[in-house]
Amino acid sequence: MAQDWIIDVLADLRQYAIRNYHMRLAEQLDDAIVVAAAELRAADSAREADSRRGFGLTTGPFAPVAVFSRPGEEKISRPV
Repeated sequence: MAQDWIIDVLADLRQYAIRNYHMRLAEQLDDAIVVAAAELRAADSAREADSRRGFGLTTGPFAPVAVFSRPGEEKISRPV
């Protein structure tokens, strides 16, 4: 995972919360670590799938799109 630093930051915050007796905050940070790990894994899986299909960074669900149309015609969307 290229974004492991996010989990490291959350873990550091959790340790701070525990050392300062902020137990509810520590529990919330535990949950945040689990969610972050799942999100990062999902993003990595999506990137791997895209690379196997030959998509680059500018393709996929968030690819920039140009809309072409002439007056009175249907709009046509194409990746940029």
